[in-house]
Amino acid sequence: MSQVPDMIDCLRKIDAREIVETICAEAPLSRVYPPGHGDAFLPNDPLVEDSWENLNVKSIFAGHTSNEGTLVVRYLRQVVPQLNNVQDSDYRFAMTLVLSGLLDIPVSAGREIIKAYFGDYDVVHDDETVFAIMAEAIGDVVFNCPANLLTSKASKQGRGAYKYVFAHRPSFSRWPTDVGVGHADDLPFMLGSLVTLSGAQNRDTALTGQSADVPTRTKVSPQELNFTNDLLLLMSSFLKTGKPTIPLSDAEWPKYTAENPEFIYLQPNNYTRGFGPKKDRCEYWRPYLLKKKTTTTTTTPTVKTPPGHRPSDPRKTSSKEKTLEGNDISRSSMPAPSAVMYGVLILAALRALI
Repeated sequence: MSQVPDMIDCLRKIDAREIVETICAEAPLSRVYPPGHGDAFLPNDPLVEDSWENLNVKSIFAGHTSNEGTLVVRYLRQVVPQLNNVQDSDYRFAMTLVLSGLLDIPVSAGREIIKAYFGDYDVVHDDETVFAIMAEAIGDVVFNCPANLLTSKASKQGRGAYKYVFAHRPSFSRWPTDVGVGHADDLPFMLGSLVTLSGAQNRDTALTGQSADVPTRTKVSPQELNFTNDLLLLMSSFLKTGKPTIPLSDAEWPKYTAENPEFIYLQPNNYTRGFGPKKDRCEYWRPYLLKKKTTTTTTTPTVKTPPGHRPSDPRKTSSKEKTLEGNDISRSSMPAPSAVMYGVLILAALRALI
């Protein structure tokens, strides 16, 4: 961290156009710098529960979009084209392998989580439904449930805790409609950059090439400009008072707690209360998103089953489903290595992404 002033000084000596052009010449994934832990910026492992026991904040305002995982699945289908033949393999087991590799989830527990999303093997899905469920599961474990669990932890510590779900698909979205309200669709609205992007008169002279044309190609509706103004006011309220305000309403923004997980849906001229979201599903992920501190005696976290769900006993194997030890790991018509291959390819692609 002591080198930061020198790094900033160095950047200031370089023309902004040169920085932008250099970044644009790189592959998209090379432009992303995901955070790691173990340094002064993020000293503790965010997946260990103790890291969140003493939040040094007065209040927290967390949220996500309606369809956080869709762009991740779109990316996976591009970099792992074999995934487009999803019915050729046991996609349930492939997803179980991915969970095991990413979050160190035991295969038996991973199967129960995947079963909660896809149902058992007697439930048949077409290709697009499989991808939609994949997107839902990825969105839950990477975005939705971490936001829920962190906000609940803040509430238990007596902090002000508030949550939103951004549910508006931008009229200027360049993604296919099946992406829905994808990852980061909320940022231009909530950070005010939509105002800059809405007119050619705001063309940034520091931008060159394709980047310079973004403002002229972004057509924003008057309704969306009013929407972003509403969101900037609620953000301003949170920054000044620690409490967001519901646009076009005198009602107070509900506090988010584990017992009463209320949030607000954000849409133009439509700000409504919701409950959850994903409250039951997040209980499956809790043991792996908020792990107990590792000790010399390691134990396998127990998946907390939501009310109304009866997980199958992983020790019982039906005559139709052979065991992992028997090297027939699925009921798929394809050989077991096919599912393993898909799992490995997906895992490698996700590791490259994060």
